[in-house]
Amino acid sequence: MKKYLPLTSPTKWAVLAALISGGEGFAAVSLISQTRTVDAQAESQALLVVDSPAPESKSAPGFGLFNESVEPFALAISSGSLVAAAQGVAKQKSSLSTSLFAAEGEASISLSLFPPAVGLSGDASGKSFFEVFFSVDEAMHFSLSGFVDTQGIVTGDSGLPALENEVGLKRTDDNTLIFLSGSNDGSLLAAGELIPGNYRLWAQAEVSASQISSSMDPRTVSGISEFDFRMLVYGVPETSTYVSALGLVGLAAMFGVRWGRR
Repeated sequence: MKKYLPLTSPTKWAVLAALISGGEGFAAVSLISQTRTVDAQAESQALLVVDSPAPESKSAPGFGLFNESVEPFALAISSGSLVAAAQGVAKQKSSLSTSLFAAEGEASISLSLFPPAVGLSGDASGKSFFEVFFSVDEAMHFSLSGFVDTQGIVTGDSGLPALENEVGLKRTDDNTLIFLSGSNDGSLLAAGELIPGNYRLWAQAEVSASQISSSMDPRTVSGISEFDFRMLVYGVPETSTYVSALGLVGLAAMFGVRWGRR
């Protein structure tokens, strides 16, 4: 079972954001700062052979589109047949505007130790992190939708990977938590009013695993953690713009969230 947003095209969401921010009575936010990064590392060992490539990291230099991934891979082979492989992966595609925040983040790992033998090990981790600080000068509405998801698969009596993710919204002036994802797996849905002030919106997906080999069975470990959300911010419509607000409801329905198989 996989949850998905059917309308993830940046163009479609940009059109909706433009209609919202461009209408009479609708306001925009002011962007203050941002941090968006992807980080991953991997290391493997087969007896005395060690492969430990440098950890990889990328970050967004500014408020523009961030679409990056890192995928370090480690492979150690000893005696021609003992193999230890490890990989950490982190990806993110996110965009920031004065009325729409959109982000898809993923972190995953994979470890393979074979054939059954002692002296093999693998270690890997990945993290995708999203954070933006913004302010609003007058009362505004927000609508957030999306999902978080984790999956872990192991063989040969391996230990499970550590999987974490989170999406949250906080007013930083008084440290008021407005929204926080309640679990590592499930849909996200929140709406409400933002009073004038400063805010922090964040999301992260993280996974890590460390495994040694067994003399009984080959061992494999794989895990993935994801977040995917859209947050619209728009001004409170005045009475004179009530018709425009009704049109926004129709747009929201057209761009709404459905959940199903992918």
